[in-house]
Amino acid sequence: MASRYKNRSVAKNQSNRYRAILKRRGVSSVNQYRTPQLFYPPPEVRASIRTVNHVWTLGDHFYKLAHKYYGNPSYWWVIGFYNQLPNEELLEYGDIIRVPISLEQVLAAIGY
Repeated sequence: MASRYKNRSVAKNQSNRYRAILKRRGVSSVNQYRTPQLFYPPPEVRASIRTVNHVWTLGDHFYKLAHKYYGNPSYWWVIGFYNQLPNEELLEYGDIIRVPISLEQVLAAIGY
């Protein structure tokens, strides 16, 4: 399974703003992972990603679909991102979403 930190740049935080916290921890700095830059795949790439249609019904959640298809509910955001839905509250019963089958393939396609 893909690591959530794969291809993420690291920044060293030595900010004066955190001086007291760093001092309590006994360190001079901490390394922090930068937020990844994701890219919505163009149509030709999307066409190469195998998906299944899912009809949104009562009780559905992205995390449940991620668990079903990827074995890991923490990849719920992949389904939302792929469907250009920032949250599942935008869905109505009967809406059809596409669930990418290969997690590795869709993560590569979005630059993760």
